[in-house]
Amino acid sequence: MSDKLNTEQIQIAINQTGDSALLESSRHGTEIRHAEIRVSNPLNAEVQKDKLGREAIALFVSLDDMDDFAIAWCKHRKLQGALGGPVGNEWGSPDCPYE
Repeated sequence: MSDKLNTEQIQIAINQTGDSALLESSRHGTEIRHAEIRVSNPLNAEVQKDKLGREAIALFVSLDDMDDFAIAWCKHRKLQGALGGPVGNEWGSPDCPYE
């Protein structure tokens, strides 16, 4: 669990119902940043163990929410050039003043 007093968060995207969000988080005083997906009401959630006993968490979100999160993340991180999209102020880039 993260300590809210010591964590800085940037909201990247939130779904229409407000129960799922994509954030970028970092601890105050550190350069370590990470992506965080918060899901209040997942379609399904499972904790699974592999053959070595390591646990993994699987959260199921709608395809539309995942699409929106992926697009918002790519714009936030300015990854459109890596995806073959516009790299400057062209339509669709995060630097474009128009949505």
